[in-house]
Amino acid sequence: MAGSLPDSCCKVITEGCGRDIVDMDNLDTPPDGIFTEGCYVKTRDYLEWWMTVAGSGALAFMFVQVVAIFLNISLQRRYKEHEDYQLQSSKVKQVKEANKSVEQGMNPGIPTQLQDAV
Repeated sequence: MAGSLPDSCCKVITEGCGRDIVDMDNLDTPPDGIFTEGCYVKTRDYLEWWMTVAGSGALAFMFVQVVAIFLNISLQRRYKEHEDYQLQSSKVKQVKEANKSVEQGMNPGIPTQLQDAV
C-alpha cells in the first residue's frame, strides 16, 4: 500500500511526483527525492541560528563597552593624580619662593613696592 504527498514536497517538482511515493508499511524511512523537513522547522532553525549570531555580537559589544568604561575610569584617575601632582608641585614652588624671599629679608605677604616703603 502506498500513500501520496503533495507535489510541493518533491525536491524536483513535476506533475504527480508525490503520487503513491510513501510506503505505508515502512513509515520510518522517508522516500527518496522528498523534502523531510517542513517550512516551520527550517524557519525555526534559521531564526535560532541568527539569534545566536546576534546575541554573540551583542555580548561582544557589551564586553568592549565595559572594557572602555574601566579604561576611562583608570585614565580619569591617572589624570586626576597628575593634576593633583601639578597643583601640589606649583604650591611647593610657591612655598620655596616664599622661603627664599624670607631668607633674603623680604616679607612674602607684602608686595615689593610696599616693602621698600617700610
